[in-house]
Amino acid sequence: MATGHDLTNSVESQQIKLEYKLSKVYFMYKEFIECSNDGKVKWLGNLNDLKAFMSALFGDVGKWSSPGGSAKSYRNDLISINWYIHKKALIFHDQLGIVLKNKLIDLSVNKISDPDEYNQLNDPEGDKDCMVCSRFS
Repeated sequence: MATGHDLTNSVESQQIKLEYKLSKVYFMYKEFIECSNDGKVKWLGNLNDLKAFMSALFGDVGKWSSPGGSAKSYRNDLISINWYIHKKALIFHDQLGIVLKNKLIDLSVNKISDPDEYNQLNDPEGDKDCMVCSRFS
Protein backbone atom coordinates (compact mmCIF):
# COMPACT_ATOMS: atom_id res chain seq x y z
CA MET A 1 0.00 0.00 0.00
CA ALA A 2 1.36 3.44 -0.92
CA THR A 3 2.11 5.78 1.92
CA GLY A 4 1.20 9.47 1.91
CA HIS A 5 4.85 10.25 1.18
CA ASP A 6 4.87 7.89 -1.83
CA LEU A 7 1.70 9.48 -3.20
CA THR A 8 3.15 12.97 -2.77
CA ASN A 9 6.31 11.95 -4.60
CA SER A 10 4.19 10.40 -7.33
CA VAL A 11 2.14 13.58 -7.75
CA GLU A 12 5.31 15.71 -7.70
CA SER A 13 6.90 13.44 -10.29
CA GLN A 14 3.77 13.61 -12.44
CA GLN A 15 3.73 17.40 -12.07
CA ILE A 16 7.29 17.62 -13.40
CA LYS A 17 6.38 15.32 -16.30
CA LEU A 18 3.26 17.37 -17.03
CA GLU A 19 5.15 20.66 -17.05
CA TYR A 20 7.78 19.24 -19.36
CA LYS A 21 5.26 17.74 -21.78
CA LEU A 22 3.11 20.86 -21.70
CA SER A 23 6.14 22.88 -22.80
CA LYS A 24 6.00 20.98 -26.07
CA VAL A 25 2.29 20.16 -26.47
CA TYR A 26 0.72 23.54 -25.64
CA PHE A 27 2.02 25.21 -28.77
CA MET A 28 0.42 22.60 -31.02
CA TYR A 29 -3.03 23.15 -29.43
CA LYS A 30 -2.99 26.76 -28.20
CA GLU A 31 -5.51 27.83 -30.85
CA PHE A 32 -8.10 25.67 -29.04
CA ILE A 33 -7.42 27.07 -25.55
CA GLU A 34 -9.01 30.25 -24.23
CA CYS A 35 -8.42 31.51 -20.69
CA SER A 36 -10.29 34.36 -19.08
CA ASN A 37 -9.07 36.80 -16.45
CA ASP A 38 -11.34 35.14 -13.88
CA GLY A 39 -9.52 31.80 -14.17
CA LYS A 40 -11.90 29.99 -16.51
CA VAL A 41 -10.55 27.77 -19.27
CA LYS A 42 -12.41 26.93 -22.47
CA TRP A 43 -11.64 24.31 -25.11
CA LEU A 44 -12.63 25.76 -28.50
CA GLY A 45 -11.86 22.66 -30.55
CA ASN A 46 -13.88 19.49 -30.89
CA LEU A 47 -13.78 16.34 -28.79
CA ASN A 48 -11.24 14.62 -31.05
CA ASP A 49 -8.90 17.61 -30.67
CA LEU A 50 -9.29 17.47 -26.88
CA LYS A 51 -8.65 13.72 -26.87
CA ALA A 52 -5.48 14.27 -28.91
CA PHE A 53 -4.34 17.02 -26.50
CA MET A 54 -4.88 14.81 -23.44
CA SER A 55 -3.22 11.86 -25.17
CA ALA A 56 -0.21 14.03 -26.00
CA LEU A 57 0.06 14.95 -22.31
CA PHE A 58 -0.75 11.61 -20.67
CA GLY A 59 -0.33 8.95 -23.35
CA ASP A 60 -2.85 6.14 -23.51
CA VAL A 61 -3.48 6.30 -19.75
CA GLY A 62 -6.99 7.30 -18.77
CA LYS A 63 -10.53 6.82 -19.99
CA TRP A 64 -13.13 9.01 -21.61
CA SER A 65 -16.81 8.83 -20.68
CA SER A 66 -20.06 10.70 -21.20
CA PRO A 67 -21.54 11.27 -17.74
CA GLY A 68 -24.67 12.89 -19.17
CA GLY A 69 -25.93 15.84 -21.12
CA SER A 70 -23.25 17.47 -23.20
CA ALA A 71 -20.47 16.64 -20.73
CA LYS A 72 -17.43 14.58 -21.63
CA SER A 73 -15.08 13.38 -18.92
CA TYR A 74 -11.45 12.26 -18.90
CA ARG A 75 -10.01 10.43 -15.90
CA ASN A 76 -6.78 8.72 -14.97
CA ASP A 77 -5.25 7.94 -11.58
CA LEU A 78 -4.02 11.51 -10.99
CA ILE A 79 -6.29 13.87 -12.92
CA SER A 80 -9.83 14.27 -14.10
CA ILE A 81 -11.39 16.91 -16.29
CA ASN A 82 -14.89 17.58 -17.51
CA TRP A 83 -15.63 19.35 -20.77
CA TYR A 84 -19.04 20.87 -21.32
CA ILE A 85 -19.45 21.02 -25.07
CA HIS A 86 -22.08 23.77 -25.32
CA LYS A 87 -20.29 26.17 -22.96
CA LYS A 88 -16.87 24.85 -24.06
CA ALA A 89 -15.88 24.99 -20.37
CA LEU A 90 -13.07 22.79 -19.05
CA ILE A 91 -13.37 21.95 -15.36
CA PHE A 92 -10.24 20.54 -13.71
CA HIS A 93 -10.22 18.23 -10.69
CA ASP A 94 -7.52 16.77 -8.46
CA GLN A 95 -4.13 18.26 -7.65
CA LEU A 96 -2.63 17.60 -11.08
CA GLY A 97 -5.73 19.03 -12.75
CA ILE A 98 -5.29 22.29 -10.87
CA VAL A 99 -1.62 22.36 -11.90
CA LEU A 100 -2.62 21.88 -15.55
CA LYS A 101 -5.27 24.59 -15.34
CA ASN A 102 -2.84 27.07 -13.77
CA LYS A 103 -0.13 26.34 -16.35
CA LEU A 104 -2.61 26.82 -19.21
CA ILE A 105 -3.69 30.13 -17.71
CA ASP A 106 -0.06 31.21 -17.22
CA LEU A 107 0.78 30.41 -20.82
CA SER A 108 -2.31 32.19 -22.12
CA VAL A 109 -2.13 35.28 -19.89
CA ASN A 110 1.60 35.74 -20.47
CA LYS A 111 1.02 35.20 -24.21
CA ILE A 112 3.93 32.79 -24.41
CA SER A 113 4.49 32.17 -28.10
CA ASP A 114 7.14 29.45 -28.27
CA PRO A 115 8.65 26.64 -26.18
CA ASP A 116 11.93 28.48 -25.51
CA GLU A 117 10.07 31.39 -24.00
CA TYR A 118 8.03 28.97 -21.86
CA ASN A 119 11.18 27.22 -20.65
CA GLN A 120 12.77 30.55 -19.69
CA LEU A 121 9.65 31.44 -17.71
CA ASN A 122 9.86 28.16 -15.80
CA ASP A 123 13.67 28.15 -15.51
CA PRO A 124 14.90 31.72 -15.12
CA GLU A 125 18.48 30.55 -14.57
CA GLY A 126 18.41 28.84 -17.95
CA ASP A 127 19.47 25.36 -16.79
CA LYS A 128 19.28 23.62 -20.17
CA ASP A 129 20.70 20.38 -18.75
CA CYS A 130 17.90 19.70 -16.29
CA MET A 131 18.48 16.09 -15.22
CA VAL A 132 14.85 15.60 -14.20
CA CYS A 133 13.44 16.97 -17.45
CA SER A 134 15.78 15.02 -19.70
CA ARG A 135 14.33 11.76 -18.41
CA PHE A 136 10.97 12.55 -20.00
CA SER A 137 12.03 13.41 -23.53
